[in-house]
Amino acid sequence: TVVTVYSDYATHELPIITIDTDGAAINSKVDYTDMVFNLLNADDELSEIVGGIRLRGNTTKNFPKKPYRIKFDKKQSLFGLEKAKSWVLLAEYIDPSAMHNYSAFYLSEESDGISFTPSPHKVNVYLNGEFQGLYTLCEQVQENEGRMDIEKDVTADMSELKDFNFFICMDESVKGDIDSVLGETYFYVEKYDLYFELKYPEKPDFASEEQFEKFFEDLQEYVVHILDMFEEGDREGILAEVNINSLIDYLIIDQIMGEMDHAGKSFNMYYTSNSDDPNENGKLSFGPIWDYDWSLYT
Repeated sequence: TVVTVYSDYATHELPIITIDTDGAAINSKVDYTDMVFNLLNADDELSEIVGGIRLRGNTTKNFPKKPYRIKFDKKQSLFGLEKAKSWVLLAEYIDPSAMHNYSAFYLSEESDGISFTPSPHKVNVYLNGEFQGLYTLCEQVQENEGRMDIEKDVTADMSELKDFNFFICMDESVKGDIDSVLGETYFYVEKYDLYFELKYPEKPDFASEEQFEKFFEDLQEYVVHILDMFEEGDREGILAEVNINSLIDYLIIDQIMGEMDHAGKSFNMYYTSNSDDPNENGKLSFGPIWDYDWSLYT
């Protein structure tokens, strides 16, 4: 017996997001297209919110169902979450269940070692009046209060790497990104054949070109040092310099989800010196988790 189930997400009692660009195309990962945003069928509805929308993702932006990044002109709270300008609409095109990211985020929220996890909300999306399908709305992974709480002003007297807070991602996709600049937004570790993107702070945040160059050089040496400790099995060094609880929880989630990408991309880590958590403060932490479209060993 063959049972075929047809589902029309547009008829489900889910929150609805409508986006109106006045017919303008959304075809750039860099430039935002002006939009008017509405959130309907939710406890806290929003009407006529202005901002911009652009493509996001690397591989995923090339699929027929597009993922988007939204940036409001003013900070907004969606679904009771902390106010912010930037939000993400995940298309889940390669995940027919549309549950991989949602499930991974749920597991992360239940973990003790990962300090911030995006909060996923299923929504139906209409663009210029046309139904686009079921999406997952969540926070943009970024340094921000209520998200990755690692913001720290860069001042001219900061000279050592650990004077800074930073957020990096192991991600080979950067080498094909037209906006990525080797030696400025990412670096290559030849010894391990790995690429790392600097997500925070960015070059304009620094007081001088010289300060940035020293930071970037020190960051590369630090990453190689961490990789060497794992390669050599330096248990004492790892425990002293790595938030091991965050790494263990990250890897457990990857194993449960059968994650297929993180050996080369979308693997996040950060350093902060102003955390109240002794396991996190002054150590390399892992997370937030991200990118589980291609998972469950498929």
